[in-house]
Amino acid sequence: MNLEDAKKFYDMGDLAKTEEICRALLEKDSENAPALHLLGCVALTAGQIAPGTDLIKKAITLAPETSSYLVDLGELLLKSGNFSDAENI
Repeated sequence: MNLEDAKKFYDMGDLAKTEEICRALLEKDSENAPALHLLGCVALTAGQIAPGTDLIKKAITLAPETSSYLVDLGELLLKSGNFSDAENI
């Protein structure tokens, strides 16, 4: 399985399978920014605000040129009701 597979599972709402694939990818490369980003999205979607935010922030640190990570972080925080954190983004 690869990141594209993980994205498909995420789009289908299968957070457990998405997380499984992302964790496997991160075991091979702990600095895989796309996998960290997607795993953060999974955590935020599941209501795990602090871990999700930390994962996406790490992805942003590793790949600062990927502005979509920052946008996703803000949108997911808004959806989860963390308006002040989203506003800071």
